[in-house]
Amino acid sequence: MSKQMKSMLIFMAGILPTVISIQIMIHYFPATGLGRIITIPFTYIMNSIILMVAIFVTRLIGAKRKFAWVLKRSIWVIVITLHIAIVIYMHPQENGDTPWRLIMNSLS
Repeated sequence: MSKQMKSMLIFMAGILPTVISIQIMIHYFPATGLGRIITIPFTYIMNSIILMVAIFVTRLIGAKRKFAWVLKRSIWVIVITLHIAIVIYMHPQENGDTPWRLIMNSLS
C-alpha cells in the first residue's frame, strides 16, 4: 500500500471522532438556529487541519527513535481529545446555556 493511501486511511479514521461527536451534539442539543450552518463546516475544517498536521508530525517522527510509539500514541490521544473538545465548544445553542456548561454541570 502506498504512503498516500495509508495517509488517506489514517485521515478517514481520524476524522471519525469528529463526525460521531457532531452527530451526538446535534441529537442532544438540537436548538441551534442558523448557527449550525456556519459552525459545522468550520469545525470540520479546523479538525481536518489539526489532523493533517498530526499525520505530518507522526510521519516525521518515524520509527527510528527509541520511544517513537509512545510519542505517536500520545499525539493521537491529544488529537482525538482536541477534536471532541472543539466540537463541543463550537456547537451553537440558541437558548439557554452553552453545551459545554450543560455537560460540565451534568458531570458535577
